[in-house]
Amino acid sequence: MKYSKEFKEEALKLSDEIGLKKAAQQLGIQYYTLSDWRLKRNAAAKAKNYHMSDDEANKRIIELEREIAELRKANEILKDALGFFRKRPEEVKTSERHLFVNEFRHKYGAKAICQVLKISESGYYRWLRNQGKPRTRQLLLVKIQGILSEHPDNKNYGVRRMH
Repeated sequence: MKYSKEFKEEALKLSDEIGLKKAAQQLGIQYYTLSDWRLKRNAAAKAKNYHMSDDEANKRIIELEREIAELRKANEILKDALGFFRKRPEEVKTSERHLFVNEFRHKYGAKAICQVLKISESGYYRWLRNQGKPRTRQLLLVKIQGILSEHPDNKNYGVRRMH
C-alpha cells in the first residue's frame, strides 16, 4: 500500500510521542512498516549531519541488512506461531510456548524463537531436560498406591458403602 509523504510524517510524529507499537495500532498500519520509516528517517538525518566514509557506510549497510534479516526471521516465526497459537504468544502458557520452540527449533533455532516469544532460552532448555522426568504429583500417586496396597482393608478405600 502506498502512503503519502504527509501521512508518513504525521505517523512518525505520532510514533515519537506515543511509541511505535501504539502508533501502528492506532493508525492501522503494520509495526514493521512504521519501524522501517523511522529507520529511514533516522538514517537520512544522520546523513545530513554526518558524512560517512565509504568504509563506515558499508559497515552501516551490513548492520542494517543484519537487522532486516533478524526482523524477517522474527516475522516468519510469528507467521508459524499463528498456526500454533490462538492467542498472542504472551497470553499463552510458557509450557505451550516451549512446545512451539521444540517443534520449530530446527527451522529457526531455539535462541531466535525464544527471543520472539519472550521466554528465556535457559528456561526452555530446563523444560526440555525435564521432559520425561516424573512430576511431583506422579511420585505422590505412587506413594499413595503403595500405602493402600500394604493392607487388604485399604482395597475398599474411597468406595461408597451400600446400605
